[in-house]
Amino acid sequence: MTSDINIENFNVSFDGFTPEAEEAFLFAIDIMDNILDPSFVSQPINLQVSFADPADFGLSGNILGKGSPSFILSDVSGFISDEDIIDIFVPNVVYPEALLNQFTGINLLSGPEITLIFNINNDNWFFGLDPNEIGNNEIDFVTVALHELIHGLGFADGFTINNGLASFELGAPTIYDIFLANDNGELILNTENINNPNDFFPNNGATVANELVSEELFFVGENALAANNGDPVRLFAPPIFQPGSSVSHLDEDTFNDTIEALETPSISTEEINREIGPITLGILEDIGWKFLVEETNIEEINPINNIDIDGNGEADALSDGLLIVRFLFGFTGDSLINGAISENATRNTAAEIEGFLQDANDNNLLDIDGNGEADALSDGLLIVRFLFGFTGDSLINGAIAENAQRNTASEIEAFLESLVDTTETIII
Repeated sequence: MTSDINIENFNVSFDGFTPEAEEAFLFAIDIMDNILDPSFVSQPINLQVSFADPADFGLSGNILGKGSPSFILSDVSGFISDEDIIDIFVPNVVYPEALLNQFTGINLLSGPEITLIFNINNDNWFFGLDPNEIGNNEIDFVTVALHELIHGLGFADGFTINNGLASFELGAPTIYDIFLANDNGELILNTENINNPNDFFPNNGATVANELVSEELFFVGENALAANNGDPVRLFAPPIFQPGSSVSHLDEDTFNDTIEALETPSISTEEINREIGPITLGILEDIGWKFLVEETNIEEINPINNIDIDGNGEADALSDGLLIVRFLFGFTGDSLINGAISENATRNTAAEIEGFLQDANDNNLLDIDGNGEADALSDGLLIVRFLFGFTGDSLINGAIAENAQRNTASEIEAFLESLVDTTETIII
């Protein structure tokens, strides 16, 4: 199915979308549409959006989506004569076309400014608009669509690594790349002599390549720093370079379970991230976009959807289960966490654990039998038994409240399974 839809700041051309998928995509677009500064947006942004087989684009089968901007070298003097506009641009740097078109007020090239592709083979898409209706093991399409749109606006690097040497796929760095720094705060590209594109790489690209896989790579644009309390923003830079994922995402370990989780490189089943965090907006502002940031865009949200309480990547009876039971009995501080934190935990202080447990409780994740309240001797017991491997009657005997909404072993097991599933699928 092919169709074209125009909304205030976007023209969308759909290919292979069902009406349900179109509605979900437009819902995602509307989130961005409502915060773009109308005084900056001089013309609608043209999107080509398709459902397709990732293999047709040389991508692996677990890719959910890919967002790509059309890039243009910053020398636009051949298109426009206004020196004030020309002086905005950093020389020898490629910009996303959608951004350049806003600066210049004209369409510099024909065709879509942003191309978004979504995996047609994924059977677990959730196209609903109400996040409370997402089913077990489903992937929220609105979250993925918004994530990919942000890449299309220019949250994207231009690097590749071959034989240990970094180079630019487009022949020049993207505007995003010039804000990258190491853990000493040093820019990884030589921007002192930016007029000479041959002088970007020290040591023939080997030094830059090492920084890109250092696990210590940061974005240091002014707006991003301000949104991160003045601290450099840690990016995803794993030891093995992952084209499309490395560099152009926020670090998963740092930003998962925060409002910034939208722009990390992977998404869990049933994970909902439909707000754009202030750091992500800061990065887009640093490359040139302008937004109307309201109070609702900077409040912390909580995409809690599992009972991995200490954040070590798995739910365990003697750590996570014990923490939940103690919490439900009213334990706090050291009495809550003593002897119950895994060695590789990412949440390991009482304050972090209490906060996570309270959020989980507020989201009704600890109310296993669905009777409207979480209780240590029913819900806590069900969790611990399940994490020890109990099933059937041995799981539920004597542990179900009288007014439970979930009161069979199969219902309880299904709900608990949804809380320990930390399956992640890559989105680039």
